Amino acid sequence: MKDRSRAGFVVLFLFAVFSVSLLQGMLDPDLFWHIRAGQDILEKGKIAIEDSWNYLYGGKVWVNQQWLVEIMLALLFNAGGFTAVFIFKGLVAAGAAYFVFKSAGEEMPSVSMLSAAVITAIIARYFLMRTQLLSFLLLAALVFLLERYKPSARLVPLLALFTLWANIHAFFGLGLMVLGMHSGTSMLVDLIKEKKLSVLLSKENLLSAATVPLCALSTLLNPFGIKIWQTAGSLFSQRQETLVSEWLPVWKYPLASNMYFFIYFGLLVFLGILFWERIRLRHLAIALPLIAFGFYSVRVLPFSAVATAPLFSCLLSGLAGALKLNEENVRRARPVAALFLVTISAASIAFRAANPVSIPDRVYREDYPVGAVSYMKQHGLKGRIWNEFDWGGFIVFSSRELFTAIDGRTAVLLFPPGYLEEWRDTADVKAGWNERLERGSPDFVLLYQDDFLSMELAQSPAWRLLYADEISALFGRSDAPAPSPLP
Repeated sequence: MKDRSRAGFVVLFLFAVFSVSLLQGMLDPDLFWHIRAGQDILEKGKIAIEDSWNYLYGGKVWVNQQWLVEIMLALLFNAGGFTAVFIFKGLVAAGAAYFVFKSAGEEMPSVSMLSAAVITAIIARYFLMRTQLLSFLLLAALVFLLERYKPSARLVPLLALFTLWANIHAFFGLGLMVLGMHSGTSMLVDLIKEKKLSVLLSKENLLSAATVPLCALSTLLNPFGIKIWQTAGSLFSQRQETLVSEWLPVWKYPLASNMYFFIYFGLLVFLGILFWERIRLRHLAIALPLIAFGFYSVRVLPFSAVATAPLFSCLLSGLAGALKLNEENVRRARPVAALFLVTISAASIAFRAANPVSIPDRVYREDYPVGAVSYMKQHGLKGRIWNEFDWGGFIVFSSRELFTAIDGRTAVLLFPPGYLEEWRDTADVKAGWNERLERGSPDFVLLYQDDFLSMELAQSPAWRLLYADEISALFGRSDAPAPSPLP
């Protein structure tokens, strides 16, 4: 295949990834508070700010490790609403797919493209507009640098990558683990090959070893210093399991929910047995730790798939060789593949154009209490609100006059240990729920209509139902003035 036609096919593939990613129209709960955080930073002109959203822990300095992407999201939203944010999401997804393709190698470009397509399809369900999407991009770029550049050529790009990563998402720790495993394995392979210790003192190996601590130090170039490491560590603390299901280990999920990953990993094992001689130790060193970590926490599973790109491509090349396939054979199928990519791109963009991502007033959409918040704004209601966990970000995004009890910032050193369990026990009406609810004296309670606490408050003389719709129930104090009817 000529380079020009190959480049054209790659562009079609990336445009298809961009287009299909727009189909994932769910507005992630964290997106709202990320945009609000970026807006606050832009308004106040500083990054390290005291929290002003939570009525229980307001005034506490928030270690906002994701500040850089939040500024980007705020600027995009201010300029073009959710449409601009989703276009940005599509570009990041396409960028991640590009680096997966490039990290798969060039032994057989068609095999590399197939590897990238399979891996991208597997992780596509995670193409939500959340900050972890940028970690897909940065991990894929990291694997690409490790695969395609020598230590002397990749040092500066890696320092820049980890400095950026540390100010975007807490999964930079996974990147450092991959970097360390790759560096150590490369030195071990050289030692086994040369059978003398002096090889460890070669320029390339010394640079490879020095890159790991230097990149770790580069992550300290952030507004909060070493505290972001505490944030990264807290992401995998056991207390996350109480409310955030995506942090659960694989064995606590239904088998079908992660079947794509099991099939893919099973395929890797099968191909590895058939073509074991093609396996490179450095590829295993990148992939296996993340696969193991993925079984410990489901949220890491898509990252483990990204890290397997070089290994998967090498094994697929072995299969292509066994089937006597080459680039000339594959060329005949390229027009059909190109037509398929064009078709799904056009269909995806047409669907999203006909179904724009937005949250119109007084309309329930995507499991958020749009109607209840609109009701509060129309009646001029403001104050402290004890709220559903996933709705905190939407509430503070929608109103500057409502202060919440909880939101998605559970793993960023804002809420104290045990608060998630306390919130859950209150929502489940366990012993002492009323005393816990009264902490901070909330003016309102906003929950799912069928929650245990909602049903309890509907019977309580201390609370009055102010608003209800298909999803939410809003309660106010009985001794507070009732909102005036709208004209």
